[in-house]
Amino acid sequence: MDYKELNFKKEPNGRWFIDYPEWRGDKSDLEMVYGADTFLDILSEGENSVSLIVSLSHFENSEVLNFVRLSPELENGAFYFLEAYMNQIFNLEIWLCDVTLFVLGKFPRKIYFSKIN
Repeated sequence: MDYKELNFKKEPNGRWFIDYPEWRGDKSDLEMVYGADTFLDILSEGENSVSLIVSLSHFENSEVLNFVRLSPELENGAFYFLEAYMNQIFNLEIWLCDVTLFVLGKFPRKIYFSKIN
């Protein structure tokens, strides 16, 4: 995997979902919760959608989410940590569900990302 472009949309009720047409499961599986919604609020800068390039390898001007631990208490997924974004400290813990396995193939040690303008 070199990189993937991922699109996220915020519904009128304020809930974020990844727009991933390849997903054949329930739409509720695609909801961004437990810090991932806050992460998207930061990245979207008040907009109702945001697109990211994500990669398992560092690329120019990329930011990083660091793996913290698997989350058996939530039955699946993993926690990641966003220390900073655009030179601003956030110290935000983010939970990513098992859809991450479908999109990235694993829970990598680092997820590199950049917002698409």
